[in-house]
Amino acid sequence: MKNRAITKIILTLFPLFFTALSYSQQNLKIISTYLTTEREKNNWLPGDISDWIITDQYSDNTTGITHTYIQQRHHHIVVFNAISVFAIKENNIVHFQPGLISQLEKKINTDQPSLTPASAIGFALRHLSLKEKGAIKLISTDTTFNRFVFDAPSLSINPIKVQLVYRSTEKGGIRLAWDVSIDVKGESHWWNVRVDALTGAFIDKNDFTLQCKFDMSEIPSIINDISSISLNTQAPFAMPLVIPDYRVAPLPVEAPSFGSRILLNDPSNPIASPYGWHDTDAIAGAEFTITRGNNVHAYEDANNDNLPGYSPNGGVNLHFDFPFTPFATPITNQDASLTNLFYINNMVHDILYNLGFTDAAGNFQQNNYGRSGLGNDHVLAEGFDGSGTNNANFSTPPDGSSGRMQMFLFTGNQTICSSLNINSSTFTGAMSIGVGAFSAIGSVTDTVILINDGTGTVTDACSAITNNIAGKIALIDRGTCSFISKAQAAIAAGAVGVIIANNVSGAAPGMSGTPVLSVPCVSISLTDGNTLKSSLVNGVVTATITTCTANQLDGSFDNGIVAHEYGHGVSNRLTGGPSQASCLINGEQGGEGWSDWLSLVLTIEPGDQGSDSRGMGTYASAQPTTGAGIRRFPYSTNMSINPQTYASLAASSEVHNVGEI
Repeated sequence: MKNRAITKIILTLFPLFFTALSYSQQNLKIISTYLTTEREKNNWLPGDISDWIITDQYSDNTTGITHTYIQQRHHHIVVFNAISVFAIKENNIVHFQPGLISQLEKKINTDQPSLTPASAIGFALRHLSLKEKGAIKLISTDTTFNRFVFDAPSLSINPIKVQLVYRSTEKGGIRLAWDVSIDVKGESHWWNVRVDALTGAFIDKNDFTLQCKFDMSEIPSIINDISSISLNTQAPFAMPLVIPDYRVAPLPVEAPSFGSRILLNDPSNPIASPYGWHDTDAIAGAEFTITRGNNVHAYEDANNDNLPGYSPNGGVNLHFDFPFTPFATPITNQDASLTNLFYINNMVHDILYNLGFTDAAGNFQQNNYGRSGLGNDHVLAEGFDGSGTNNANFSTPPDGSSGRMQMFLFTGNQTICSSLNINSSTFTGAMSIGVGAFSAIGSVTDTVILINDGTGTVTDACSAITNNIAGKIALIDRGTCSFISKAQAAIAAGAVGVIIANNVSGAAPGMSGTPVLSVPCVSISLTDGNTLKSSLVNGVVTATITTCTANQLDGSFDNGIVAHEYGHGVSNRLTGGPSQASCLINGEQGGEGWSDWLSLVLTIEPGDQGSDSRGMGTYASAQPTTGAGIRRFPYSTNMSINPQTYASLAASSEVHNVGEI
């Protein structure tokens, strides 16, 4: 255990408080002067730039840049999302992103609400089709910022927050509104609803929870290997008394399908996590022996109540070494899964801390150890989430409230556990298959017979089969009739298994249809079909067909998806400042693309090239490692792999499709 000079650090930080105050005052003058010089360019009236507040401000010690966010007001009422961003270095503005509304006073309807904050909650609930139930009690009031907080435990997981704001409308007007924030109990939604402060009419809403529902360009090479990130390894505080270890798929390994799971000895970074990953009280020694600590609490939420369920326990030695069985039922691997979820959340936290996503910048920590910013907002990472499948999401409230990550189970792929093995004089080995939706589950081994129906394409089983296939595995060509009708004809003739070969180039075709039949039925490619027919010409061919019920796959083992979700927390806290988490709410926002970028960068390995095929979520979606995964195309600079250009945006209305371009 290393000795850390805590007293020295405190004495060092003490005068910095007063220095920060002087910087803040200096920045007020710099910003005010700059807004005046920019007034004509932006068509601002004097009143547009006379009433504003600094909502967030912090400095990056690495770059020397102070990031300052200001929000426009009128009569001390803030204008929703009217945020301007300044980057200031050595008293100079090196970057400015304007967000003030011009001609503001001319567009405002009123500055006096008719509705009370409590009434606004009722109108918001009605819009969300939620019933008012239980007591709604006012627990705090902030008249300076027109904010009110209500306790409503039967409606909202977190207290309901209501703030008086101005909100722009599609027609260009500005309406006085109540912004109501409700973390809906029993749902994966944290709604922020704007209702007219005069009438209660709905204006608009956004969700702190970004859903990444999954349906079944060059990657910047600033990081060649996760170990190449320059992390400051000198920490000012004491390390844990126990050295924890975790068996996980270690970055940059993307998932168990990409590499081996390894037992890591205390991978925490001493600057980002000075007391390790299991601390919350800033005293050496772990407070928790489960997958919980200052940065994240990883647990199962199978019953979807958004409350901590089971967490793995590493014991007093913090030994998180749990087995993993590929393709087993998810519950079999629960300890390994939640350990991996805990690990990857902590790793992303630590890596990004050293790259600027610090306490002051609005990161996710229970205890900020006196390093500014608001605490009490560690990530609540919910594995085995019971609110759906094939999904993941991240809820990002403002700094000071916990981010919530929900990781789902994914529909398994039968082709992973199903197989076709051939034994003949000319070819012996496995063939890639598709499994018919109508296939029986089971295994059969027998000789293969190419069917003959005596009409047209005699091998397509679209007419009555004329040769004897009783007790054999029938090989059939794809043709004009349906897959299931071919299989039914073969079974009626006595076949104990069915192989349908594609009649066009490409992979083994998918085969739909009902009902489920009595024998295993699979498909193969045109190439494999020709190989099989050639083998039949040269002698007896024996095949073993095995079909299975695929177990679900656990998204918490997919480091790429977990990193993507964490990226939403980062982009939402950084875009408008830590205290504003509603800037990325339109269809053109870049958050989905930024999250993909973060995922790709964190899983880059030595030797990777821009022309490689890099999918997203290939493990969870049961695809090859070079597949597209949960995107339309893999990421690649090779246009034959990913043909997308900016022109593709015309057919990309959905946020994930926009983001990938």
